[in-house]
Amino acid sequence: METALVLGGLAAGPLLASYAVEALRSPPSPPGTLAWAPDIPLRYLDLDGTRVRYIVAGEGPPIVLLHTLRTQLDLFQRVLHPLARHHRVYALDYPGHGWSDIPAGPYSPELFVTAAGRFLDRLGIRRATVVGESIGGSIALLLAARPDLVVQAIRGNVDTRLRKLAGGDCDAIVLAAAGLDRLGFGDRISERLDPKSFVPAIGQGILALETRAGDEDERAHARGLGERQPQGYEAAERVADEGGPPEIKHIDEPAEEALGEGR
Repeated sequence: METALVLGGLAAGPLLASYAVEALRSPPSPPGTLAWAPDIPLRYLDLDGTRVRYIVAGEGPPIVLLHTLRTQLDLFQRVLHPLARHHRVYALDYPGHGWSDIPAGPYSPELFVTAAGRFLDRLGIRRATVVGESIGGSIALLLAARPDLVVQAIRGNVDTRLRKLAGGDCDAIVLAAAGLDRLGFGDRISERLDPKSFVPAIGQGILALETRAGDEDERAHARGLGERQPQGYEAAERVADEGGPPEIKHIDEPAEEALGEGR
């Protein structure tokens, strides 16, 4: 026991010292320029006491880019310059991300929706195309549809989420209609969201059968159970999500994704 305590003390010493060094170290200075775009000046905006970093590039109809969690505006470095040839492009770091301030308090979905909405208001951005990655896409849809909504994260399976709704934890929840229909909860759906205004996730409503790697017999049986049409939808959605083949990048006319029935 004594040996264990001594070893623990020896191990804890450097660890505590490292914490002390980190606490005394000055915060890193934000970079003065973007390494991938030194021609685009960095800007900062105060949103109710939280200083957020953002950039603006190009001229034309406005586009606002919203990154996902645990990333920053640099996520869009490969698309910003091409977009800026025809648009005025805005991108920001959410509070607690990138080089924006790190406010105290819970980092709930409401924080990011509110920050994005206030960013648009403060800069007077109206009738913009708001594009987001992952949660950034959800923020864009919520800002467009209902700016007054308060967004909360809900975990658990479908039964658990429906119980939370019935218990008054929230006023409404957004779930995959395909899953609710398959589980026999279709009568609980109060509104089916139009895919043209609320785009479903990649592969939504498609069931997949997993087989053991290298087991060709199982794979052959699984192929017999599959349907070619859903497979085509899923493949097309993934190609679009990953940037698509070179031909897609040259489409200049308005386009929309084709979705299957019930999707």
